[in-house]
Amino acid sequence: MEKSILLSLVFVIIFAGITESLYGQKTELYVGIKGGIFLVDWGIGLYESPDNIYPIGGLLGYTFPLELENIEISIEGEFNYGIAGGNWEPFTPGDTAMQIDAEYDLWTGAGYGVLRFNMAQKAYLKAKIGIVYTNTNAKFALFGQKYDAGGDDTDLSLGVGLGFNVTDMIGIETEFTIIESSVNYLSFGVNLMPRHTTKISDN
Repeated sequence: MEKSILLSLVFVIIFAGITESLYGQKTELYVGIKGGIFLVDWGIGLYESPDNIYPIGGLLGYTFPLELENIEISIEGEFNYGIAGGNWEPFTPGDTAMQIDAEYDLWTGAGYGVLRFNMAQKAYLKAKIGIVYTNTNAKFALFGQKYDAGGDDTDLSLGVGLGFNVTDMIGIETEFTIIESSVNYLSFGVNLMPRHTTKISDN
């Protein structure tokens, strides 16, 4: 977990430093908190899909000072950790042929390139693409015996969302993110943002 957080922070800080050197301007960092649902679909054949997981997370972002009309380009490092959900009975309840009861948790660390595009003075669309690291841990009982298992993976991640600038410093965003082929993330977050997207042109 600590390694994922550090990698996300380093990713943002390095790019912020490069851009500051190129443009000679101070960095424009922002932070946010988010939560939502990891929509999990691991059902295969006779196997039942597990319960969804409910994560909470945070992000650190940097907005490039490009002053583009109605467009804002950023990078974000993000971490999410499941705090609830995660029960799994792979076979149909009542099936005595295979008695498996599992509890699992899921956490992710990711880095994204982000594009925000104004639709109105305060509302905007958001699109992002990046790399996500996923770590899964499970504890399960099979015929009365207890076992631990886990795994990790790195995948391409895509997301879209809708945002609204509540004040000059606070923005809210809702997003749908593809974590991997069997895990999607529906989230709602609040960002403390020192920079708006560029205002809609009067032309």
